[in-house]
Amino acid sequence: MADKRRASIWRHFSISNQIHHAKCELCEAHIKRGTQKTTYSTTPLINHLRAKHQQRYTVFENERRVVIDAEEHTEHRTSQLITETSFQRAKLWDVKDNRAKNIHELIAKMIARDCQPISIVEDVGFTSLLRHLEPRYKIPSLKFFTENVITSLHNRLSQRMRNLLDVNGDSYFGFTADIWTSQANNNAFLCLTCHFIDKDYERNELILAKESFSESHNHKNIAEKLNDMISNWNIPMEKCTIFVTDNAQNIKKAVETMELKWGSCVIHTLQLALTDSILSQRAVSEVIKVCSLLVGHFNKSAFACEKLKNYQIQLNLPVKQLMQDVTTRWNSTYYMLSSVLEQKASLALYSSENAVNSLNHEQWALIPKVLSLLAPCEQLTQDMSADTACISMVIPGYSGVRKLILECNDVAGVGTIRENLKVALDTRFKPYIQNEFYCAATLLDPRFKDKFLNSQYLEKAKTIIKEKIALSNRQQNVSDLIKFNDSNIHDEDEHGTIAKRSMTSIWQDDSEESNEDDDTKTQHDPLEIEFETYLRMKRADTKTLKDPIKWWKLNRDFPLLKKAARIFLASPPSRAGESGKSTIVKQMKILHIKDYTRDERREKIEDIKRNIRDAILTITDAMSNIDPPCDAEEKNVEHLEYILDHCSRPDFEFGDRFWEATSALWKDSGVQDCFRRSYEYQLIDCAEYFLSKVDEIRANDYEPSNQDLLRCRVLTSGIFETKFTVEKVNFHMFDVGGQRDERRKWIQCFNDVTAIIFVTASSSFNLKLREDASMNRLRESLNLFKFIWNNRWLRDISVILFLNKQDLLAKKVVEEKWDIGQFFEEFYDYKFTEDRPGKSPDPPELLKAKYFIRDQFLVSIFIYYLGE
Repeated sequence: MADKRRASIWRHFSISNQIHHAKCELCEAHIKRGTQKTTYSTTPLINHLRAKHQQRYTVFENERRVVIDAEEHTEHRTSQLITETSFQRAKLWDVKDNRAKNIHELIAKMIARDCQPISIVEDVGFTSLLRHLEPRYKIPSLKFFTENVITSLHNRLSQRMRNLLDVNGDSYFGFTADIWTSQANNNAFLCLTCHFIDKDYERNELILAKESFSESHNHKNIAEKLNDMISNWNIPMEKCTIFVTDNAQNIKKAVETMELKWGSCVIHTLQLALTDSILSQRAVSEVIKVCSLLVGHFNKSAFACEKLKNYQIQLNLPVKQLMQDVTTRWNSTYYMLSSVLEQKASLALYSSENAVNSLNHEQWALIPKVLSLLAPCEQLTQDMSADTACISMVIPGYSGVRKLILECNDVAGVGTIRENLKVALDTRFKPYIQNEFYCAATLLDPRFKDKFLNSQYLEKAKTIIKEKIALSNRQQNVSDLIKFNDSNIHDEDEHGTIAKRSMTSIWQDDSEESNEDDDTKTQHDPLEIEFETYLRMKRADTKTLKDPIKWWKLNRDFPLLKKAARIFLASPPSRAGESGKSTIVKQMKILHIKDYTRDERREKIEDIKRNIRDAILTITDAMSNIDPPCDAEEKNVEHLEYILDHCSRPDFEFGDRFWEATSALWKDSGVQDCFRRSYEYQLIDCAEYFLSKVDEIRANDYEPSNQDLLRCRVLTSGIFETKFTVEKVNFHMFDVGGQRDERRKWIQCFNDVTAIIFVTASSSFNLKLREDASMNRLRESLNLFKFIWNNRWLRDISVILFLNKQDLLAKKVVEEKWDIGQFFEEFYDYKFTEDRPGKSPDPPELLKAKYFIRDQFLVSIFIYYLGE
């Protein structure tokens, strides 16, 4: 009722620019409301209205009486309804009531989907919430959920998976396997995932089992466990194609013991080849060392970063931070060298005026040559990490990289390095070329076919394809569909009739490659006829066809080869709120409140350490969850298990074991691969910054710098007030949580505010909400901005829009080549207008992205004023 009176009286008053006062809209008098905000009252305003504006006061009193009468009537009617329904609501549902069963199942699904502990059904807060939402529902015991609800749900899902697997059909299965340790009980588990292409030619990935594995992790025990898991799903061993795992010898030997084909992670193989050749060369390693020290200098000094930024602006260079490399992640070195070379002029100017080590003339000249050798390898890494990547890309990828490296023109001074790289690639990728399964996958990829296979490996590929098809037909009792004998599978003859065909000879004249002898040889062999016809067809365009299985889905001319495509093209080649609102509040404190005190800085150390823990835990946990997953190097598996097992415990402490494990894992190539793909999961944006400073932060005398404080992330929950003064003007800034469940608290701040600072992360165009994985974060920000702008209670409040995280936006658009149009289709039709600045240092694609995002917010304003 008090709220209603205040709403009425404020029709005649507004907030005065004089502190503690309100301004009368009738006579413009300033009326004091109290001595401080907590004692403000509307009584002086009502008294003023009664004394000075009697007629308006009479209207005000009449309105107030109407409101009071309406409230009393509503309360009376409500009490009647409560009386009528209280008896029905007092009766609890039986545990077997269908309404209760529906809630049982919803709770079970919540536990499964959100990875909640099953003990949540006994938590006081959760049970209180359920009682409030539905008083007639009584939540069953933990034992009931475990033995009945969860078990029933698991059984139904298992049956759905069995139907999808269709082990009696014509699907074949590739596998990935991993051993990990639970965070909850320190038990080791073995997880098995299968990959297959269903009858509709769609890729599928199913986790078949996750079982306790307390035995010794030797190859015999691993093989026995994997065999049991596969048998539990009734998958015949002859339908198991290939296991792609990490390079650990125990699991490799286990797969070989099972008499199945084993494949290693191709990205890790590339890492080893580059380490063997380029990165270990003395001249290159010296350049990398100097660049790493140079970049480290700026990472440790906010003052140096600001000075470098000024030089970049003076020289009209892109304003960017230098990227730090990680020893065990070769492409981080690639990105570091690229960023240093781009900022050559600003770094030279900085080093000439400051005492810092820099590169000499010969070293500067070496960097672009090394980058030209590394560029094809970086492209291969990106392509092999795509969702649609499969093992058919390995041999062509190696061949393409090798060709580009040999064709590199600017090799003066790095000829030996190039030769070493060629030898390392040949050595490391030779097992792939000799593996008939990889050869068959390459042959069945319409983008490559036999282009990268000589006659020997082409015959190997044909042989295994024929064997698999024959086996498949025998299993389906339709072996009469294909008749072939081993006499058709022979070595290359002296005339080279099955010799490797060049790209041009295939497409020049198909008739040149067929004659009566060939027709006679293959006229009774349907598969040979399909091979000949398939190989004569023009190869698919690698630019337009990203997933070869899509080609086979649409093609009906090769029924036998189409069946083989499902067998060989299923496996992957490798296992492989944060808009900145609180940061702005921190910046205001640093700029206008005489900086943080030493005690305040030291209080932030725990938050920074938690950022490191959360970051390394998120990355390592995601390694096995992203597709394709990433694997840690064998030497770091123990560190990985420690992080996953200990870091999420309530009693966790930051000891030496944690810092050693974190430092080692951050240098791990698998961890770095997973970090590069952080757009696939939710990771705090300060992860790289703090994980690169682990050795500094763990020191006992560590004191956070201003940059550290700005980078530190603490999820904003509630409302935090910061006060500061600029030129004798007092400012109160309120930091509020941006998450959906925090927004209901905002209204507490909006009384008497002068302006709303709306902060959005412009780099979030490809990210999802933490609380809703189906919602794009930038679209959510746009929707919230529209709500605030159009809210009638906020109509007279100014809104300041901050398009934050421009540096991350530049990195995604310019360096990582993200296409905003994939997430905002309207981006493709967006055009620059005449008022765009013509001398911006930003590349055109970045400039377009910046103004597109800005205009998306401005459209909300224009639509409001147009009344649409």
